[in-house]
Amino acid sequence: FVPACADPTTLTATNITTTTADLSWTDPTASLWDIELGAAGFTPTGTPTSPSVTNPYNVTGLTANTPYDYYVRADCGAGGTSTWVGPYSFTTACGSFSLPWSEGFDNGGAIPTCWTMGGGEPWVFSTGVIGFAPGHAGNVGTLSGSSLTNGYLAGVDASGTEAPATLTSPLIDISSLAVPQLAFFEISDNEGFSNSQLDVEVWDGAAWNLVGTYNTNTTGWERKEIALGLLTFTGPAQVRFTFSEVINPADFYDD
Repeated sequence: FVPACADPTTLTATNITTTTADLSWTDPTASLWDIELGAAGFTPTGTPTSPSVTNPYNVTGLTANTPYDYYVRADCGAGGTSTWVGPYSFTTACGSFSLPWSEGFDNGGAIPTCWTMGGGEPWVFSTGVIGFAPGHAGNVGTLSGSSLTNGYLAGVDASGTEAPATLTSPLIDISSLAVPQLAFFEISDNEGFSNSQLDVEVWDGAAWNLVGTYNTNTTGWERKEIALGLLTFTGPAQVRFTFSEVINPADFYDD
């Protein structure tokens, strides 16, 4: 079988939102194309979900935080079509989470859905002892006390001069709250060396606001509560945790 016209190449998806995406490809030989789009892993039928579209094509009506695949073929008019090319996979952006909302980091060692991290080293998600070597979360890797999720945690390694590490929550719709509050558990033990530092910021819809700085030992797991009534929220909120070794950057303790 010889296709009637050249196959599209270099499929991509850009400008991805919670419900839309711009699908595009490279094909200088055709002026119209067919697209078949579905949930990630779907079995293509060969019947376009969007026939005779232009390039790029803005697909709408998608579901937030959902992976999709799409295939594309060139429509050569009276000359027929190319073969289907794909799949190209993309995931829509996360929308705002509704209240009540909490995160226990108890999802099998992976970063939770719609959280992001960055900086000098990755955060790890575990239970009990973090998989650092030798591990200095708590007292030489020994955690004491308890949290609401029985020791599941997000942790990061104090590794000398590596850049600060950030962990950012998804967007949370707090419009129903008169006085919002942030609460979380922290554990820190410098083992006789300098403390690391945890900075906590909250996004108010327009800017990040520093709402807490922690750089002293805790007595095992300690619950921290921060009232956010002084902030003016113009949209959904986010929380950003930044771990750094600003006190003594050469230390390798106090994960």
